[in-house]
Formats: sequence, structure tokens, C-alpha cells
Amino acid sequence: MEKMKVNQIVFRGEQDGPVERELKTMWAACFAEEKQVTEAYLARVSYGSSSEQKVALCLKGGDENAQKIVQCLGAAFHRIFKPTESLDILFLTEAQMQEISSVARPFYCFSA
Repeated sequence: MEKMKVNQIVFRGEQDGPVERELKTMWAACFAEEKQVTEAYLARVSYGSSSEQKVALCLKGGDENAQKIVQCLGAAFHRIFKPTESLDILFLTEAQMQEISSVARPFYCFSA
């Protein structure tokens, strides 16, 4: 796991397909165990001024226990994708929640 800080994230849209839906189902099980993530999005993003798009798992909440959640999410990811593939996981600020909700729908929502 590598932690990085980026100054600007541009949310481009939702990432969805058969493989992604299978992965989202496995991730939802991780969220159900921890009960700290309240919303999750799988989105196409770009960082800074780059036009290159990456896929990122974007989470509301869960940053208090980030390492445990990231381990569960990574294990599910690597059941489907090769170990050489990487996954960006973003813990969203309130401002970023506003931005992402304008281009994507959450695939996971938890209400207590």
C-alpha cells in the first residue's frame, strides 16, 4: 500500500460493467463488516492537469480504520485482477462528495 497526496482530482464519470459489478459485490461485504464507509463509488478520475484517466474507488467515511478496510478491498480486487494491477482508493472530503455525486451514483450506501 502506497499513500499519496494529490492536489486536484477531477471526477469524470462512473465505471461500470460485468467485472466491476462482481467486484462491487465483494467490496460491499467489506463495507458491511466495518460499518464505517457510508457511501462508495467506482469512478474514472484524473489527477492534477493530466488528461490520463484512472479508475478509483471513492469512499465516504472509513478513513479512521483505513488500513483494515484497504486490506479487505485489496484482497477482493486481487481475486479478480492480477497482482501487478493497482487500485486507487480515495477517502473523499465533503467538497469532493459534491463533485463526484454530479457524475456518478454510489454503488454502496449504508444507513444506520
